[in-house]
Formats: sequence, C-alpha cells, structure tokens
Amino acid sequence: MSVIDVRRFVTDGSAKVEGGAPREVGERARALLWQRVPA
Repeated sequence: MSVIDVRRFVTDGSAKVEGGAPREVGERARALLWQRVPA
C-alpha cells in the first residue's frame, strides 16, 4: 500500500484489494459476517 492508499483507508474505512481472493470466497465471507451482525 502506498501512503495515498493508507490515507484513503483511514478516511473511507475500506480499501479495494485486487485479486485478493476468489469472488466466491468473498461472497461467503460477506454472508457469514452478516449472520454475526446483531439485528
């Protein structure tokens, strides 16, 4: 990550990581995360 990317992460609270994991892994992780978020 460059300095600009770190600043954007701090400001936006997220960062895009190209090619970090297959789409299916991300979708499953998102589904599991939402199951754990209190309603």
